[in-house]
Amino acid sequence: MICIEVVRGSFVESRHYCYAVVVDELGNIVHQYGDGRLLTSPRSAIKFLQALPLVESGAAEAFHLRSEQIALACSSHNGEDRHIQLLETWMKESGIPESWFHCGPHLPYYEPAAHQWICSGRTLTAKLNNCSGKHLGMMTTALHLNEDAPSYFDYQHPRQKYLRKLLTEASGFDHETAPWGVDGCGIPTYALPLTNMAQGMAYLIRPHKVSKDLQQACQVILQAVKDHPYYVAGTNDFNTTIIEKTKGQSVIKVGAEGVYCGVLPEKGLAFALKCLDGNIRASEPATAWLLKKWGGLEEHVFPPIKNTLGEPVGEFRVFSLAEKA
Repeated sequence: MICIEVVRGSFVESRHYCYAVVVDELGNIVHQYGDGRLLTSPRSAIKFLQALPLVESGAAEAFHLRSEQIALACSSHNGEDRHIQLLETWMKESGIPESWFHCGPHLPYYEPAAHQWICSGRTLTAKLNNCSGKHLGMMTTALHLNEDAPSYFDYQHPRQKYLRKLLTEASGFDHETAPWGVDGCGIPTYALPLTNMAQGMAYLIRPHKVSKDLQQACQVILQAVKDHPYYVAGTNDFNTTIIEKTKGQSVIKVGAEGVYCGVLPEKGLAFALKCLDGNIRASEPATAWLLKKWGGLEEHVFPPIKNTLGEPVGEFRVFSLAEKA
């Protein structure tokens, strides 16, 4: 188990605990911290996998999507101007209206962008939803395959049925019988063991074990994310920072409730991590620690905990309970 201590002054104020599983490109367990059988939802942490049909189906090519737009299909974006402009261009070129989006509006995650929207008096829009790129990717694929695009989010829609088939193949866990619920953005999300989640991510770097079309799709998705990490998240975001800092040697994706998944392509490794209390302030330093441990990151220093005067008053400490014992 990975422990994250929040230290204030000379004492530990809080402790968070994470489970994590590291697998090789074939899905074999290399190491686990805690119980890999933990059943949990990856939420947005598997968007790289959810974007595969956009490329595999030929939709990305048919609609002449650029690499930046493919990265945006994998994103939990900040809602900055460049994100919205790229979405709007994609919508215009594909003929998809905003009324088709089944994700609710919220303020941009990036604070300056949120202030800009508030001060402008503009109405919040579904395009601002951090998952809007994923939704647009699903609608584009449905449109290309002559499916009913506006109902792309329904559990029985061909897009969701195919995703369950793909996720089952990738993770080795049956998504047809998996517990499921509705994600924050309005599409189905499934619960699976943490080990299977990591094995699903390994699918992206397992080219000799997948079909030719999916092999190409995996390569296109990873290259788009490596080339355009800004469109995966945005300014000052941990995901974008890590992908940029490692030049794509570590490709990571956050999910709600303290989940992180990722691949280390050059190391032939994949991982899934879950903060047991769902706290992202713990899952980020735990992910950085895990990446450093397995050669996907040279160094990453988290800023100190500060008070309202901007004075440093504490820090994060991360370690494996087993290794410390």
